[in-house]
Amino acid sequence: MNFLDVKNAISFLSNTSEITYDDSFELSRFCSILLSNKESENQGRDIVIRVLDAWDKIPENTKPIWNQLTEAAGLYPYVNPLYLSESAALRYEYHKSPFLKDVYLHAEQQELSIELQNKRSVVVSAPTSFGKSLLIEEIIASKIYRQIVIIQPTLALLDETRKKLLKYRNAYKIVVSTNQIPDETKGNIFLFTGERVVEYVNFPQIEFFVIDEFYKLSLDRDDDRAISLNQAFHKLLRFTDKFYLLGPMIKNIPTSFKEKFDLMWFPTEFTTVAVDEKSLEIQDKIKASEKRALKEQKLFELLSQTNEQTLIYCSSPNKATTLCLEFVDFLKANEIKSNLRNISEEFYKLKYCSTVVYMVPRA
Repeated sequence: MNFLDVKNAISFLSNTSEITYDDSFELSRFCSILLSNKESENQGRDIVIRVLDAWDKIPENTKPIWNQLTEAAGLYPYVNPLYLSESAALRYEYHKSPFLKDVYLHAEQQELSIELQNKRSVVVSAPTSFGKSLLIEEIIASKIYRQIVIIQPTLALLDETRKKLLKYRNAYKIVVSTNQIPDETKGNIFLFTGERVVEYVNFPQIEFFVIDEFYKLSLDRDDDRAISLNQAFHKLLRFTDKFYLLGPMIKNIPTSFKEKFDLMWFPTEFTTVAVDEKSLEIQDKIKASEKRALKEQKLFELLSQTNEQTLIYCSSPNKATTLCLEFVDFLKANEIKSNLRNISEEFYKLKYCSTVVYMVPRA
């Protein structure tokens, strides 16, 4: 089979129960061409990820080829070292984190890790599946800084981070409340929202800080917390100019900001998962209120037709709760009863889930 475009290749992988040697070889040739071109390498990486997901369909004698393409795509966490040549094995080991046990970084994570370990400030715009947060843990595991502040937008995210970092409590005290006093004999990690950074009065000399979802610094967004996050940012800059800002889909940052801090600006579309996107077309020439209602209508129609678990990202806890209630009303109005029982059973999760509405699949 000849593969002429990416859609054709994805459709083949999704709909074929068993892949022949010839088809696997032709697909690998097509994927190799995509990976060799900067403009199409993301598409090549997408095919590699889909092949790894369909690994049992791949003929055994073509798996070494796909393993080489996995390495060529920079997806070192997915590489099988048993299939590697000596030179490829060296490259593979180069991407092993020296601070996190049995963790291999993908190509762009490794590039960022080197900059962060050299104590350079980094601003990253990357998709959710990039692995930006793993680099936070690597910084902590390396112990290059003793006094660290991590700002995340919700208490739920902070609690998740706290649990991940408990393994470092021998080297760091983890401070999560404004009532806690930092430890004077070892390092401290302050896990705060922007508001808590502003309130806290017992900071030692902070050496490094992280702002997760830094796009929320923008005052153009409809978010009341932007002011407090900016206040927290400027407060921490009085301590240090070493920071790591991370978030998705930011097109650019001010040139003056880049020059002032001599930082590394790193926008990327590198992803470690394959995503099938579905666009909901909305007319531009309608009122904002009408556009919002139409977007919700299309979203609810899509949700009512799917049997899969679904995450809807919202900008605040109140908006998450409001959207869930509106979806329940939509189901009632359209007499879609199979969803209602599951949503009512799981609705209590909303009070723990401040940026995401979680809706279970239909019975």
